[in-house]
Amino acid sequence: MDGAGLEPIRNEHHRFASNTVMNQDPSATPTLTRYTLRVEGMTCAACSSRVQRKLDKLQGIESASVNLATHLATVMAKPELGEEQIRACVQAAGYGVEVVRHEDTAAALAQRPDDRPALRRLIVAGALAAPLMVLGMAHVNAPWSFALQAILAFAVTYGAGWTIHSAAVRRALHLDTTMDTLVSLGSTAAYVYSLAAWLSSDFHHVYFETAGGIVAFILVGRYLEARSKARATDSLRSLFAMRPTRATLLRGDGEAVVPIEVVRVGDRVLVKPGERIPVDGIVREGATSVDESLLTGEAMPVDKQSGDAVHGGTINGSGSIVMEVSSAASESALARIATMVAEAQGSKAPLQRLADRVSSRFVPAILLISALTGIGWWFLSDVSADKAIMVAISVLVIACPCALGLATPTAVMVGVAKAARGGVLVRDAASLERCAAVDTIVMDKTGTLTEGRPTVTSVHAIDGVDKQEVLRYAAALGSNSEHPLGKAAVQAARDADLSIPSPTDVTAVPGQGVQGIVQEKSVRMVAAGDPSDVLPEEVMKARSQGGTVSLVEVEGQALGIVVFHDQVRPEAAAAVRELQAMGVQVLLATGDHEAAGRAVAESVGIAGQDVHARQRPEDKLALVREKKAAGRVVGMAGDGVNDAPALAQADVGMAMGGGTDVANEAASMTLARGDVRGIAHAVRTARGTVRTIKQNLGWALGYNLLAVPVAAAGLLEHLGGPIIAAAAMALSSVSVVLNSLRLGRK
Repeated sequence: MDGAGLEPIRNEHHRFASNTVMNQDPSATPTLTRYTLRVEGMTCAACSSRVQRKLDKLQGIESASVNLATHLATVMAKPELGEEQIRACVQAAGYGVEVVRHEDTAAALAQRPDDRPALRRLIVAGALAAPLMVLGMAHVNAPWSFALQAILAFAVTYGAGWTIHSAAVRRALHLDTTMDTLVSLGSTAAYVYSLAAWLSSDFHHVYFETAGGIVAFILVGRYLEARSKARATDSLRSLFAMRPTRATLLRGDGEAVVPIEVVRVGDRVLVKPGERIPVDGIVREGATSVDESLLTGEAMPVDKQSGDAVHGGTINGSGSIVMEVSSAASESALARIATMVAEAQGSKAPLQRLADRVSSRFVPAILLISALTGIGWWFLSDVSADKAIMVAISVLVIACPCALGLATPTAVMVGVAKAARGGVLVRDAASLERCAAVDTIVMDKTGTLTEGRPTVTSVHAIDGVDKQEVLRYAAALGSNSEHPLGKAAVQAARDADLSIPSPTDVTAVPGQGVQGIVQEKSVRMVAAGDPSDVLPEEVMKARSQGGTVSLVEVEGQALGIVVFHDQVRPEAAAAVRELQAMGVQVLLATGDHEAAGRAVAESVGIAGQDVHARQRPEDKLALVREKKAAGRVVGMAGDGVNDAPALAQADVGMAMGGGTDVANEAASMTLARGDVRGIAHAVRTARGTVRTIKQNLGWALGYNLLAVPVAAAGLLEHLGGPIIAAAAMALSSVSVVLNSLRLGRK
């Protein structure tokens, strides 16, 4: 937030998510309602694609995103479209659905999937399939052996694998096909053919172990896949583990321990030593130190006394405090962070579109290829019918649409969580994908590269004017503003024990200055001219040292200047070097004068020609547009109202966590800890995420393009045929998830 003048900031708290999205066209419907749905019964990319298509066709839905990995769908709908209509749409597609309250979205995603039913089915399948495989592969041709194989195969295929067949039947009733269709048809074909051969005493063509083996290997894969996907949400679950569940509420002369949900704004809460602070609030009694590393990343505790803000989830130190609740539990800083992470993890990256297009046609194509394969082997070669059927079954079960559906969302889930661990909150998957391509970063100076806490280093008055009078007028205008320069002037006046008069009619123009009425006089505080007609030597000296100079005028007459200095963030130079090492050009755009901008740029390693000074909001916006027009992918980092237009225009806007509401709403990422190194972390994480997505999609597509022809050519028959095909298919899905988890360990 740059400029020698002052600008008002109404609220330092930034919002991480909202229930409605404002429409930019005032003539259109003013709001959209967000619905989050938990969709039950999705098993592969074909399922999520079908639900997506159904929702997209429902009139009144502006956008919908269905995530296979999380089983959550996010819908933005016009107000006239009700919850029941959306629920009915998903149910009409043949899936179970539950509408999740917006404030519970993060909790729904963080809930660890119950893999116990899958484990039980796997144990049953394994216990039954083991003797079945031994009997079948040992070629025990006794009548009792075939009878036992038929019983065991039936128990594995239709007992342990009942969920697969029931899902396939439900899909068939809706004239739809999924991966369950392929597995059900393959295992059923093997069982029915073997049963017919056994009953007709054709013992050489019995393949009961194939039917049971297919289902057993699929269940192994699904259990491993469920376990792996659960690990992808570990970071979000760890956030929820830090949320207190109870609070000590003060009422009258007593106190009561109550669930956190019943605490309301304005309540007084007692926090004892060592406890987690239950909700956001203001300290009213007592003093303590608080471990805020959860939110800030800083290990040193922060001293708190009456009037200071405290945040839910942080840890109280050795003192007891009484705090006044300032926001409900669902609106605390920690809850907003968790919600933003959850929504970003559940969103869909543009790269997923290719997989969606392929998966919508995948299963019907495999069914056709399998049928043609069986017919071709039977009529165009001299193999027996049973061999042709086994080759066709191999084609059915080796194809894996599930890997396509998991390729993008699992990588996004891990990437968003990794970004959050580094203090970067990502709005959605599309922002993460765009960030990977960023090759130019435009940085604001004050509050981004600098601490944003300037101090008054000197005051100079024109002959005959008292320096204290200059500072009093500057502090008076600053007392009605949250701008860092205003705060600095107020603090300097207090340190000098000066009385600060109350101003009226204070108005500000971002990046230019502020004016108002102080003691019935018109007072203005603006950036000193360049060159300055007032105290030119002092102005030149201050600017050569990187200072910011404000001119104070009363009734149109200059009284003097106030010089401010803002310390460069200790980590800023390392962040710039890291970005430059990644091939990113770093530009500095500041509302301050040229000398101040160059002094900061030199200290952090930004080239002089990349410094843009005297930048008003429209100038920063024009700079971003200019770079985009030149073919650059532009990121913008800033924290103030004057940065908001450029943040919104940039391909990726990055708002500093301590900045204004306007800046955070305009940005697609928030550096929650206010650490400029988060910019490099965001770019690095985004590139790793996109690289992982491409690897996953490449593997999923490549596997199917290779595996299906191999199976159709009959090359698997000497290795176990459909059983090997089922194992390969199961491991294909697991490998995609495991590759995504690898991203989180880098």
